[in-house]
Amino acid sequence: MSETKYSAISQISALSALLAESGVVVLDGAQGTELERRGVQLGANKLWSAQLLIDNPDLVRAIHLDYLRAGADIITTFTYQASIQGFAEAGVDATTAAALLNRAVDLADSAREAFVQAQQLQSSKDGAPELKAFETLRQQEQEDHQWRGMGWKAPLLATRT
Repeated sequence: MSETKYSAISQISALSALLAESGVVVLDGAQGTELERRGVQLGANKLWSAQLLIDNPDLVRAIHLDYLRAGADIITTFTYQASIQGFAEAGVDATTAAALLNRAVDLADSAREAFVQAQQLQSSKDGAPELKAFETLRQQEQEDHQWRGMGWKAPLLATRT
């Protein structure tokens, strides 16, 4: 089995586990609509929302975190219109483009980590049970890091319970 197929299977397993546990999974909202609501002018930019990976990564992370706080179980990366070719057409070299694609995953991961830490802190204050599925999903994600040795990151899931 190729490393890429393993990653896809692992992500499907993580999603299946989350569905089995809760029965319903909430996906984050429309990123472009949220950016426009916040006053970002996407206009005719070839990269559309992926331009923020260059111009305002803090806003990208903040939007991920806001969606998690609003109840999203899954957040998706800001990679609409983002590809090596798409970045090249916008004048971004391939090395920088790959770094930007990885940044998109890192920003989602960072938002998820911040959210989970805040939830765990609140849970311990309230005496509530710890986050259950997160550790299982995190373990599967760590296994995915094996194929990331190629320099690519898996952009599918960032979850909370």
